Amino acid sequence: ATSTAGGREQPLGIAGTAVEPCAVSGTVSITFDDRDNNGAASVGDVLTIVFDRCHDTATDSVNGAATATYTQISTAPVRSIGARLTMSQLAAVSANHSLTLNGAMRLAFTRTSDTVETTRLTADGAVTIAVSTHLPYSDTVTLQSGYTQEDTRDASIPPPPGNSLAGRTTTTVQGRLRSAQADGLFDVVTLAGAALITYSGDAYPSGGALQIRGRNGTLVLTALSRTTVQLELDADNNGGFESTTSVA
Repeated sequence: ATSTAGGREQPLGIAGTAVEPCAVSGTVSITFDDRDNNGAASVGDVLTIVFDRCHDTATDSVNGAATATYTQISTAPVRSIGARLTMSQLAAVSANHSLTLNGAMRLAFTRTSDTVETTRLTADGAVTIAVSTHLPYSDTVTLQSGYTQEDTRDASIPPPPGNSLAGRTTTTVQGRLRSAQADGLFDVVTLAGAALITYSGDAYPSGGALQIRGRNGTLVLTALSRTTVQLELDADNNGGFESTTSVA
């Protein structure tokens, strides 16, 4: 929602509701509720974004609503926004995946330069995500309160061979989640020094490693390339891997 709204009208310029067409089809409505009536975005004001079958590409769409209540705003020396973000049936669909989110997260957004911005999202209570992939695989995942994901995007990074789009996102995650399919809880963390690296236009990371620890075992997923991931299983948590395999 941050990146989608960022390319449209700025909140400071909105009075009431602005409805804009998306690049391909659908609309996005942005409503700014100036709670203190000071004519500018400030702490306590509320920004609501409603996506109505919004297609910015032929394969990617967003639907549903997100409401952000500002908790911090700064324009100098670094532009930053803090907010409590509430999502209601916020669905994002791409060629490979779909996600539908319900719940609240604390948002910290910082733009340190014209090309670098960082978004940090922390679950504020349980956040439920219905997820499906092209495998096919479907699950309902519930992020536990405190689960955190931080993404830093640098639009100036040149594309790797085989990719024509500039820009790279570095991602770290940490926290606990519940999987309905597995009927259990897992602790998830990006390994030290192995943040996930995803280039613009890629469906999957091309570098980085993620550890998923359950009650009886630990799984380490390492991105070998944008098309291949290595899976290492320590089934009894004794520090050694009983099996290692690479899959698409």
